[in-house]
Amino acid sequence: MKTLSSNRNRSAVRRAVALLAVAFLTAGVAGCGNADDEQTDSLAGMTSTIDYEDGSIETPGRQLTLTWDEETTIGYANSIASSKCADKQGIEYSPYDRRNEISEKAYTDIGVWSPTLAAKYGYDSLPDTEAKDNVTSEQLSEDDIAVLRDCATSDPSVKQFSEVENEFANEIQPTLVDNTVVNDEAREEIRQTWVDCMDSKGIKIDGEGFIPSGVSTMDEEEAIKTALKDVDCKESTKFVDAWAANLWEEQKQYVTKHASEYQEFRSRAVPVLEDARQVIKSYEG
Repeated sequence: MKTLSSNRNRSAVRRAVALLAVAFLTAGVAGCGNADDEQTDSLAGMTSTIDYEDGSIETPGRQLTLTWDEETTIGYANSIASSKCADKQGIEYSPYDRRNEISEKAYTDIGVWSPTLAAKYGYDSLPDTEAKDNVTSEQLSEDDIAVLRDCATSDPSVKQFSEVENEFANEIQPTLVDNTVVNDEAREEIRQTWVDCMDSKGIKIDGEGFIPSGVSTMDEEEAIKTALKDVDCKESTKFVDAWAANLWEEQKQYVTKHASEYQEFRSRAVPVLEDARQVIKSYEG
């Protein structure tokens, strides 16, 4: 057993799960009797969500705080508010919408498993969105950046979004990752079912990773064919379901212990999320 120290890729979750998380949190506030037991029971019934379309996995730890959609909604509103604040001081800054950022949304720690992404990209790194490219290409001076920092702390609209976004990114998520106790034996057992399937298709896996041997020398067509066989193996062995369930088991003890803290954070984040949606609606017309 060891503690996971690397940051996991962010991922999306379906709206129904987000509503389940809200229901759980509301019950925690309004319920009577043994609240700890109720929280434990509620968490025990929750599962990680898997989206095969965009290649993302989201554990209940994320569902109980901010989902990918919610986090990036607040981030987009923050960027819009920042651009308006900067504009007042003569600085042109384009808002950045991360909500459909595939390269961040896809869960890539376990290689290729989305049939949609495999058919499109094979084993290539997933592309960034045009919005990110536009923001990255902007040339902001140190003075401009200082103005944006000032907006984040002094402009009321920007500040509320920045505070929630920063707390989630710098405290909530890293703490969850750092306290995920990895069961290497369980993970390897799950992985081996996929390795055996790949071997039966004549595809070898180097080391302990999730990328087949020789991918770097394959042309695009061959890489995509191999990636689709990879996806077939992960589907036939139910690899992703087992991996997602195991990931939640590795986090469950910590999340259960800190459920009240997650509840407190979300109670502050939800009204900010509503404001974020209004800012985006107003900006987009």
